[in-house]
Amino acid sequence: MPLGGPILTYADDTTGVRYEATGRGHARWSVEVSCFHGAEDDDFDAAVHWHHYLAEHVSDDGVAVAGLGDAAIQRDDTLFVLDEPALFYVTVALDGQGPRPDLCAEVARRVIARLAS
Repeated sequence: MPLGGPILTYADDTTGVRYEATGRGHARWSVEVSCFHGAEDDDFDAAVHWHHYLAEHVSDDGVAVAGLGDAAIQRDDTLFVLDEPALFYVTVALDGQGPRPDLCAEVARRVIARLAS
């Protein structure tokens, strides 16, 4: 099923893009990738944010994922990845299915490859 066009996503400390699709019976799927950034004029250091805030916040109920960037933690349907100088997360939501860490990891690998090119 083809995904729709990109939708801008943003919060105080992230900016990203989400793609969505709707199928039969109004089933919905989505993929989102968002990168963390500094708020306002703050200098942002991805590793500092990871080690002093994010990893601690998501590791209690998350699972470390080897082989993705410098560090990665999967929590529910979201994969957080540190690949210096970038810090991003991937969310894959499939209607009626639980978390899909395999799909999150595949999207993260593609993001890392794209950032490296």
